Amino acid sequence: MCKFDLSSLSSPEKIAKAFVSLFFIVGDPITPTEHDICSLYTIAKEWKEMEVSWNKADKDTPWDQLDVDTRRFDPGTGDTIQYPGGGDRRAQCRATTQCVVAESWEHYEVTAVIKEMVSGHLPNYGFLIKPSLCGKQPHTRNQGRNYASSNDARVQERPKLTILYSQGSSIKSQKQLLKQSPLVHVRRRQGYISISSLPNTHYDLYIMNSRGVKIFTVHNHCSPSLIASTTNMAKGIYFVFLSHNHQRCYTKFFIN
Repeated sequence: MCKFDLSSLSSPEKIAKAFVSLFFIVGDPITPTEHDICSLYTIAKEWKEMEVSWNKADKDTPWDQLDVDTRRFDPGTGDTIQYPGGGDRRAQCRATTQCVVAESWEHYEVTAVIKEMVSGHLPNYGFLIKPSLCGKQPHTRNQGRNYASSNDARVQERPKLTILYSQGSSIKSQKQLLKQSPLVHVRRRQGYISISSLPNTHYDLYIMNSRGVKIFTVHNHCSPSLIASTTNMAKGIYFVFLSHNHQRCYTKFFIN
């Protein structure tokens, strides 16, 4: 479970992209496959960070049923039992990502959810992450996954919410420009990333980390591809911005 303070945000129509990034420390599966998926849901009830537990949202308020899927697997009989009750998370999955290996970042695109929360159409009670391993339904086996919290001693690995705002154009035109975005191929082990599908005429390009700091910039470039070193790039989410003929587009990539 995690929650971000959105009280300082306004103008949801100007939000172009939003991502939740969680640092996975250790858990199941140790060796994930392409079928091991983590899903993000919105929570439907208020809870308190220092009091929440498996059974209670705070010290005085029990969960109705934190998992809206009220089926439970009984290892004694091998049967799946349907329990009564509602749910304290909403049924709709809002984002998914592949499970990652230990000590790696998981990234979820939550643009639509953040817009709904900022606009007031959806109460902000935070998010719940639920794994579904090996293509099986979440209720068929025990699963545990530990993530770095907001109190983690490694500050750079605490949960992150990254928001990109559109500038000088509408969200619609931003989406149209995204079709022309550069392609980024990460070659972490070789120490570089390759960026291709760039214009053959003059353009500006820069790479920005999740804190909004530019770490790579080229001006008035003409090559349809270029190479950037990853030596100074820590694990996390990065954004490539391209300016060409008074238009802008961007794409993202991850360093794990």
